[in-house]
Amino acid sequence: MADLVAFLDVLHLKAAVVGDGSSGGFVVRRFAIDHPERALGLVLIGSPLTLRDKLGVLGLRDSTVSKLTGPIDPGFVRQFQQSTLAQLATRAFLETLVQENLKVPVLVWRATFEGLLEDDSSRELSKIRVPSSSVVYPGAGHAFHSEDPHRQRRYKWLPEQDSNLQPCG
Repeated sequence: MADLVAFLDVLHLKAAVVGDGSSGGFVVRRFAIDHPERALGLVLIGSPLTLRDKLGVLGLRDSTVSKLTGPIDPGFVRQFQQSTLAQLATRAFLETLVQENLKVPVLVWRATFEGLLEDDSSRELSKIRVPSSSVVYPGAGHAFHSEDPHRQRRYKWLPEQDSNLQPCG
C-alpha cells in the first residue's frame, strides 16, 4: 500500500481512480478502504471479493503451490495461466505469460497464495465511498484485461459529468 501512496505523492496527486485485475484488485481495494480520501474511483477487473470460498484455488494451494520448489516447472505455469483464460490465447501471448511468471521466485508464489487466501476485505467494502458500477462481458474470463483489451478499453470508466477528472498518460 505504501508504494501506491508514494506513487501518488511523487505525481503530486491528491487522489486518483485506481484499478487492477485479478489479484491486483485486492491491492487497490485495500487502498480504497485504507485511504478513502485518495480514491476517486475503483476499477476491479476479474477480481473476486474473496478466494476463501474457491475450492479450486484452495486445492491448488494445498496440492501444488505449497509444495513448489525451485525452479518452477514451466508446464505448471502454462497450465495455471491457461486455467485463468476463457478464450484461446495465441501461443506467443501464452508463452510471454509463462516466461514472466517463471521470473517469480517460489517463495513469492507461496506467499501470494497465502496472502490472497487470508485477505477477506469483502466485509469492509462498505467503507469504500467511491462511484461504482458493474459491467458484465458475456464470454469474458478471469483475465479479461489480457484476453480482450480492445473491448475493455471501450468502456467509459470515468463519469463524463466530472470535469475535474483528467486522464493521465
